[in-house]
Amino acid sequence: MLKRILALCLCLLMAVLFTACKKDRFKEEEVITPAVDLSQEQTTSEEGATENPQQEVVDRSEDNSYPIKIVSSEVLSSAALNANFNKAVEIYTQLSYNCVPVDWDLGPKQIKIDGSTNTYFRVSDSRFDSVEQLEKYLKEYFTDECIKTFYNPKNFADYEGHLYAVSGTGSDYSLLAGCSFAVTKQTTMRVFFTATVYNYKKMEDTVNHTEYFTEAPKDASVYDIKTVDFVYEITSDKTTWKFSKFGNIV
Repeated sequence: MLKRILALCLCLLMAVLFTACKKDRFKEEEVITPAVDLSQEQTTSEEGATENPQQEVVDRSEDNSYPIKIVSSEVLSSAALNANFNKAVEIYTQLSYNCVPVDWDLGPKQIKIDGSTNTYFRVSDSRFDSVEQLEKYLKEYFTDECIKTFYNPKNFADYEGHLYAVSGTGSDYSLLAGCSFAVTKQTTMRVFFTATVYNYKKMEDTVNHTEYFTEAPKDASVYDIKTVDFVYEITSDKTTWKFSKFGNIV
């Protein structure tokens, strides 16, 4: 009985220490300008660079290809954040809706995993030919905890030397009209931002849709609106940025 009590206490102590370490990872972060002022000219003062070496270069581009505008630094730029965001949105949506590209012509395969048989189709995306390759790709853009919120390993299987996926439940139809982004807080280790998502209220409204907009529309009453939160953070080794919180835009 005493051994059990000691073991339980040890487990509780380890859990507390793990939680404390996780929280302390950001104790050294410093808040920097959360939003970019596009009206100012791009300048860099020696005094400013000395006070905050992370804030040396500021993106002031009005290019719509960079809708998420942040204060660029030695380790992060708007271009890099937007590029990773676009790739993350694509794979996040495919996994959330089980619509990873598959080769329908090859037909379905009944594959048994963990005692349960399901219908799978061979994935046609040349980037992924195994579960290992898919999971490695996910880890390039998301933290392990974030991946757990949208990735179900049981939806994928290695079969006859190729990657297979449960598919067919996703829809090619989207009511998304566009979204606008706003950085709510930026630190030397994290970027907190939101996307205000505008969806058409009816499918017939999408007939004249040409491309997604990235600025808030003048008349928002014609759309259904929702807000999605994101967190982009630097890894513990301070070499890579990944999403630790990711919402569903589509």
